Amino acid sequence: MTMKQQQGKEPAVWQLVNVVIKPEWLELAADFAMGLGSSAVVETPSGFQVAFPGESADVAALGALKTYLTEVGAGAEVTSTPVVETDWNANWKAFFKPTPIGERLWVIPEWENPDVPPDAIVIRIRPAMAFGTGTHETTQLCMEFLENVIRGGESVLDIGAGSGILGITALKLGAQSVLGVEIDAVAAANFHENTELNGVSDGMILQITPEPQLAAPYEVGVANMIQSRLEDALPFYREAVKPGGTVIISGVLAEDDADFRAFLSKHLPWRIMAARTKNEWIGYQCIVES
Repeated sequence: MTMKQQQGKEPAVWQLVNVVIKPEWLELAADFAMGLGSSAVVETPSGFQVAFPGESADVAALGALKTYLTEVGAGAEVTSTPVVETDWNANWKAFFKPTPIGERLWVIPEWENPDVPPDAIVIRIRPAMAFGTGTHETTQLCMEFLENVIRGGESVLDIGAGSGILGITALKLGAQSVLGVEIDAVAAANFHENTELNGVSDGMILQITPEPQLAAPYEVGVANMIQSRLEDALPFYREAVKPGGTVIISGVLAEDDADFRAFLSKHLPWRIMAARTKNEWIGYQCIVES
């Protein structure tokens, strides 16, 4: 991937900011960093890295990131070092390798051409954000549930579409159409890059709005966001998936399972039929009750 720069020619030197942070804070913190003008975000085993153009990071932006993480109580460790562009590219590519998921799914970065089984379903990704590359456990949980649910011809609603990876997965598994919904306009470019990369642009529509125009009811819904965002967003979609349809959810820490189950029971007619954990995260497959 060639990193995007706000204006003009890309500089040869970038400021690499490494953030060591607890998993439950990762997505919020990475989104905040992107909002400060970071040109790329990469998830690492201990948190994430962001890159700012120039030999020294914008002092105000770096200070704002540290202040934000302190104010929200994230307890993060933030360090920064200058790197040349080629070093940065090699650095973040080291964290994104071809990843088998479920029985047949493979998520592969666009620059890799690995040998895969003949029946593999390949999703190619041009990474631009911390989540949505297929390396994160919540994304993998959703993809595994989609592999079990999609039989062919379904209409799918992807809430918090991000990179488009879950909608792309649904279409490659045989779904007929996907509506992706996002509130972050920054995600749009990468969403469209990835749909084109996978040859599924005709089957996917993206709306950037907190209150999308829905062609409800859909047969399958999927939402992969951190718990606070799930609880804010999901009530709007109460009737978006038809009775008897399936809603797939992830982004909840396993330690918060009981609290999230209570939220669903109180606010939505979605009964949990299956739950899976992957490391500290949990995902759910729900049926919509009438």
